Amino acid sequence: MATTFVLTNDEVGDAQLVSELKRAEYDGVAIGGYINGQDPVNFPATKETTVWFNRVLNIIHASAPNSKIILVRGPEDIVPAIERVLGKSLP
Repeated sequence: MATTFVLTNDEVGDAQLVSELKRAEYDGVAIGGYINGQDPVNFPATKETTVWFNRVLNIIHASAPNSKIILVRGPEDIVPAIERVLGKSLP
């Protein structure tokens, strides 16, 4: 099962992330390039996104400690990133 949603860089986004992580046990949590700074061409990291990324990582760690973190550079990278981190092929 996969759940996709967009986060906002505020308390509402943080609460949404916690809520989603409590709904089910996830094998992994993918974080897109805008937040994680892995897309330096289209979304270069800034001080603001670095602070946000650190906060997101800590929320995931606290709310879903058994989930693996999957850093995604862009839309074309999501399936390879999930397969790489989880070690299994997606259908």
